[in-house]
Amino acid sequence: MPGIRVLLIGGGQLTDATAGALQAGGASVCRLQEPEDREIREALDERVDQVVVISRFDHVSLRLALVVAHVRPDVPALVTIFDRDVAAHLQDTVRNVHVLSMADVVAPAFAGPCLDPALASVVRGASGLDGIRMTGGEPRRVRPEWRTPRRSARVLARAEALLWPFDAGARILVAGLFGVLGVLVIETVVTMAAEGLPFIDALYSVTKVTVTAGPSAAAEHGASWFKLFSSVGMLLTLGFTAVLTAGLVNRL
Repeated sequence: MPGIRVLLIGGGQLTDATAGALQAGGASVCRLQEPEDREIREALDERVDQVVVISRFDHVSLRLALVVAHVRPDVPALVTIFDRDVAAHLQDTVRNVHVLSMADVVAPAFAGPCLDPALASVVRGASGLDGIRMTGGEPRRVRPEWRTPRRSARVLARAEALLWPFDAGARILVAGLFGVLGVLVIETVVTMAAEGLPFIDALYSVTKVTVTAGPSAAAEHGASWFKLFSSVGMLLTLGFTAVLTAGLVNRL
C-alpha cells in the first residue's frame, strides 16, 4: 500500500494492530482516538484515500461513518458494526461503505486452532483455505495439513453436543427432557414387572399419570411399596417437568 493515506478512527488494541499492519504495508496513517465532528472534518482533506472506523459499540461506529460520509462521500470507508440490520441499513444508505463485523474479524482466529492446535488463524487464499502459523514471533502462511474428521467422528461430536450442550439454558432443557423420559421408562418397566401388565397398558397407565390426565389404576390396587414407588415417581416427574418447561421457555 505505498502512497496510500488512511484516516484511522478509534481506540483499543484492535485499532493499534490495524495501524501497525497498515504502516507495515507502506500506508501513511493519520489516527484519531475519540474525535469530534470538527476534528474529522479537518482531517478529511483531499489527501485521504481511505477511512477505517473501529469501535466496540455500533452506535459509535454508525455516527462516525455518517459524519465521514457527510464530509467526504467519495472516500471509501471500512466500518466495524456487529448488528447485521444496522450494517445492512448503513450499506444501503451510504455509498462507498464496507461493513465488517467484529465476529468476522475474530472468526479466523477461532477456526485456526479448531482445525489444528498449531495454527494461530486461517486465511482464504487463491487455492482455498491456508493456515497461519507463528514462527519466531511472525505470522507465516502454511499449506493446510489438518485432516477432516470422519463421518462417524462428526456424528458422535454432534450427538455429544445435543446430549451435553454448551449453553446453560439448553442443558436445562435437555436435563428436563431426559428426566421426564427416564422416569417414564423406569415406571413403565416396574409397572410391567409388579402388576404383570403388557407394555402398552403399562405405558398408557404411567403416561396418564405423567401428564396429570388421571390416576394410575395399577397403583390404586397395587401393593404398598408400589404405591410408594409411584408417589416418588410422580414427584420426580413434577420436578423434571418444571425444569423442562423452564428450559423450553428460555430457549424460545
